[in-house]
Amino acid sequence: MKTAPEVSVVIAAHDGAATIGRTLDALRRQDLDGEFEVIVVDDGSTDGTAAAVRAAGLPVRLLTQSQRGAGAARNLGVAEARAGVIAFTDADCFPTAAWLREGLAAIRT
Repeated sequence: MKTAPEVSVVIAAHDGAATIGRTLDALRRQDLDGEFEVIVVDDGSTDGTAAAVRAAGLPVRLLTQSQRGAGAARNLGVAEARAGVIAFTDADCFPTAAWLREGLAAIRT
């Protein structure tokens, strides 16, 4: 069995097809030395968000639920996360390359 990642990134997405690709590309560019996983929870999107996630080319665990809101989507992502540290971002946010590294460093100090 593979060891758990250092951090799980949870993205709650609803109708985020226009921006989720850029969000996932920003995550692909993270300069973290350790492993991280990305979990996208599609919260009942009707615009092709799931297809955009699949097309992004980044290993992502894609979960779907009927539209129940961002909080429920985040909770589902956390329930499925394998890491002890959870980082949240949204489908229209574009984290800098240092986002995970600096966040983990802040937690450790």
